[in-house]
Amino acid sequence: SALSIRNRLHTRMACTLSMLGVPVNPSLSECVRIHQIVADITSCKTILKMNAYIEEFFERLTAYYRTATLSMDQKLDMIVDYIAANYTDPDLSVGRLSETFHISLGYLSRAFRRKTGVKLIDYIHLTRLRKAREQILRTDAPLHEIAESVGYAGEWSLQRAFRRYENITPGSLRSGR
Repeated sequence: SALSIRNRLHTRMACTLSMLGVPVNPSLSECVRIHQIVADITSCKTILKMNAYIEEFFERLTAYYRTATLSMDQKLDMIVDYIAANYTDPDLSVGRLSETFHISLGYLSRAFRRKTGVKLIDYIHLTRLRKAREQILRTDAPLHEIAESVGYAGEWSLQRAFRRYENITPGSLRSGR
């Protein structure tokens, strides 16, 4: 029966998680999400829905283990690469990095600062500002377009970041080129 299949599936997936050592720890949001997917799978009413949850389960489990087996230095190097590739995303944040790389927020912030000497949030801003500076000096694009192209919500956010980190406004930088 369908109920017996669900129960066997739940038991097998729970055993798999246990054998792999996936902890159910509220500080590890991805682990909690993996266990929630198992619960969702076993409550599905259709095979299609169950299949979608199973695919999500294995995608998340793979992502978790891809980063769980790396050293902290390797993860930090991956984070630097991730920032370089995704600085244009306005949703890029320390919280997002913490979730993506399965590291607690506090531990990630401390480890990044210890390795680089820079706060992680500052590193994100400095990366965006370096790219914005290049565009300001090389193009005549409006500042609001440059701001959005480097991950800021608008011109005002870009100006505030420039004043904070470089003690100059983007307009002053452009007029002084």
